[in-house]
Amino acid sequence: MAPKFDEVVADAVQGTLNALRAASKTPSVKRFVLTSSVSAVGSGSNTEDGRILGEKEFYRDSIDAARTLADDAPEKGYMVYAASKTLAELEAWKFVEENKVSSILELVSSFACEADSS
Repeated sequence: MAPKFDEVVADAVQGTLNALRAASKTPSVKRFVLTSSVSAVGSGSNTEDGRILGEKEFYRDSIDAARTLADDAPEKGYMVYAASKTLAELEAWKFVEENKVSSILELVSSFACEADSS
C-alpha cells in the first residue's frame, strides 16, 4: 500500500466524486453502489467492544495517523489506505446530501471474518 497520503487520498476522493457526479446526471442511473472497505469504519482496535457500527461511524483516527506517521513506518501504507476509504466515503455522503440525490447511493463495505470451525 502506498504511503503517499496526498496522492492516494486525492485519487480516491476525486474518483468517487467523479463517478457520483456522472451517475447523478444520467437519468437512466437509478442506483450507484459504492464499494468501500471496512477500513473506512474501523480497525480491530476500535470495534472490539461488540458494538454494531453504522453508516455514521468512520475510522477518523486513520486520517490523523496517515498524515503524521513517518513514510517508513510499517503501518503507514495501511493507514493511508484506511484514510482514503474513510475520506472518499465521507465525501460521497456529503455529495448525496448536498445534491439531494439520497436515493441513488448504496454502500457496500467489504470485510473479512474468521470462520467458526466448530
